[in-house]
Amino acid sequence: MKNLKTILCLSTVTLFSGQVVFAAVSSAAPVKTEKKETVTNITKNSAAEPLALKISGTITAQAGGVKQKDNSNGKAGAVNFQIPTSDLYFKVYGKTDSGYRYGYVTRLQAITNSVGIKRSYIEVSKDDIGSFEIGNVKGVDDKFGSYGAYGLLGGTGGINGSAGDYYNFSEGTIKGTTIIGSPGVGTKINYTSPTVNGFTAGLSFTPNTTHTGKMGRDNTRSQSNSGDDGNEKMIYPNEKNYGYGINNVTMALKYEGEHQEHRFGGDFVYITESPIFSIKDNLNYSIGGVFTPVKPSRKKNKLQKTNSWMASLNYGYDKLDVAANYLNNKKSRYYTKELEDMNRTAANIVPLFPTQEADGTPYVCEGNAGRAWNIGSSYKFGSYKAALGYFNTSRKTHASGSAKVDAVTATLDLKALEGLTFFGEVTGLRTKTNETSILGAKDYELSASNGANSPIGNNKGAVFIVGTKVSF
Repeated sequence: MKNLKTILCLSTVTLFSGQVVFAAVSSAAPVKTEKKETVTNITKNSAAEPLALKISGTITAQAGGVKQKDNSNGKAGAVNFQIPTSDLYFKVYGKTDSGYRYGYVTRLQAITNSVGIKRSYIEVSKDDIGSFEIGNVKGVDDKFGSYGAYGLLGGTGGINGSAGDYYNFSEGTIKGTTIIGSPGVGTKINYTSPTVNGFTAGLSFTPNTTHTGKMGRDNTRSQSNSGDDGNEKMIYPNEKNYGYGINNVTMALKYEGEHQEHRFGGDFVYITESPIFSIKDNLNYSIGGVFTPVKPSRKKNKLQKTNSWMASLNYGYDKLDVAANYLNNKKSRYYTKELEDMNRTAANIVPLFPTQEADGTPYVCEGNAGRAWNIGSSYKFGSYKAALGYFNTSRKTHASGSAKVDAVTATLDLKALEGLTFFGEVTGLRTKTNETSILGAKDYELSASNGANSPIGNNKGAVFIVGTKVSF
């Protein structure tokens, strides 16, 4: 059934693409008529353009390895080859005589043995009113946020890229420049303002960050277990029990300016929503040492209010660029005391969250969703681009404990030909956590045990990756 759906999706896109191309070619061909009739609304002096299809894409192939202190969870050993994803973008755009641009974008993402439509949205824009996007598309936080040093890096992007496929991050750490509440690819509407004096504003509204496509209204999140809905694994070990957002509003402001050879830029992102945690049906509880499958209530439980923000600055001169970024998630989508108390009503019940089982355990709700900052630079010389970035993340795991990451990433990209790039990347990492996080994660993974990886304590190491990117 899954293969049939995939074939139907691909067939539909291919058929529609052929029809659009045929229509575009047909409208461009001369039409012989006895009367002087206008075949389209395009005249000699018109600014209109017929609908046209543009296809672009990218694929990455890479090989990597790691040398680290903790080699558990199967991440040690020989070099690992990867083809992470390959993407095809189908863009259909046209323009009216009055200057409106319109069209739609579909992004097909292929992972070996799996093909899916990652994004699909309609866009309408005009220079003096801005642009509107509606559909399954990322929010303005991804469109406007440069994320500082991460935006300058080549390679895969260090801790925001493929480093986590090789390195064992300590339990409870933030694994990248992740802003909590990001609406991801949920079904939404985006608005981008015209640019005035270098400033551009953006606004996203996402009714439910787990909702995509044709799904009906369902705020219990019973229809979606995907990890790509703006949720973060650092807090919720099991993606089927992530918190998510209702009525998510994401706002962004960006500035870009130049003076002689100097380039200046900055951006600010703010996210707010009503976050919810909905207990799923697939948990096991340990009562008196006996694991018993139960069916918890689907009652929606409120999490702490989402109020995340992020700011970036960048400066460029000639071939040199430098950038910095800071984000603060505060207690966004974090547990409440009431929700945590729910798991302490009976002795020896394995918690839903990574906390210790014993009496007197520190309340996890006294922690926070963390903060991160980074700084970096890049330099272009000839066909090469070299970049260096430092990343620091930390969060309180409970009242007196914390989990931290220090990472340095160096990348070197070579643009060998148009559309062909070779790259090398080295990321050094040092991650720290605490015993409460480790024991709590062990308790949780016993209750949810489906071959889950064991929690990691303090660790350090280096990840090495080389590869190539092809794009057109």
